[in-house]
Amino acid sequence: LACRQASIQPWEVGLLVERGEVRRTLPPGRHTVGFRLLGMGHNRRRLARVRTDSFALPLRLNRLGSETEEPVDGLSQATATVAEPVALYRSTASGRWRLTSHQLGAIATANVRAIADQIAGQDGVEALLYEPSASDAFTERVAELLEQQLKERGVLLADAHPFVFRPSRETDELLEEALALQRELEQPQQADWDGVRKRAHQFGQRALELEM
Repeated sequence: LACRQASIQPWEVGLLVERGEVRRTLPPGRHTVGFRLLGMGHNRRRLARVRTDSFALPLRLNRLGSETEEPVDGLSQATATVAEPVALYRSTASGRWRLTSHQLGAIATANVRAIADQIAGQDGVEALLYEPSASDAFTERVAELLEQQLKERGVLLADAHPFVFRPSRETDELLEEALALQRELEQPQQADWDGVRKRAHQFGQRALELEM
């Protein structure tokens, strides 16, 4: 009899999965997770790992608004933790053997766009650009609906920063600048390097402003 060992890190929990069902949860530490009977094959249990520490949820909304409105882009960030790893695995992660912070963020924010469209369809988006109270109310409603959906998956929403909104055309202009710089860099013999450095600095400043 040969045993298979695995170490569960302090920031994660292990789930022993057999035929798609979670049979046991494993706390941090070293555990026996499988065995092989010499000459007779091995058991079919697999180990899935789920992070349980806090992780960031980047909330990006591109071109929010109806066809009759000037579209806006929104940027925010929330923080969440996995409270019930088994519930998360069963609801969204079945078949995955390691859930990283990035994957958790993608799973948790999958429905943010639908939530935002629902709210924007009711209230419009123009006020989001010019009225802080409208932006705060939007963030509060997104967080409330997101919290409900995450709880069903075993994830707790810890906090959500207020959304910062910009006209989508500013993002489009920034993208055009980036493409123009890239085209110049692809032809170094023809590039005006002093001009490129100046525009690259300006581009970096504008990108930071859009992220703030």
